[in-house]
Amino acid sequence: MSKNRSRLPFTGRQIAGGVLLLVAVVFVLQNQRSTTVRFLIPEVTAPLWVALLVSVLLGVLAGGLLARKSG
Repeated sequence: MSKNRSRLPFTGRQIAGGVLLLVAVVFVLQNQRSTTVRFLIPEVTAPLWVALLVSVLLGVLAGGLLARKSG
């Protein structure tokens, strides 16, 4: 066996990241329509993808805070 094994140009993690990026770009391009979002009192008009992105980021932040061990 030779020590010079041929390596793939990308790792599995890089390929998965690229696929996720492609899916995100397609999602954004398909959701350009504006929507009205109401949180408590103010109403905001923004593209649908922005509203969903903010929701996901808030969920990730809340999950991270809840998962963090105290002490």
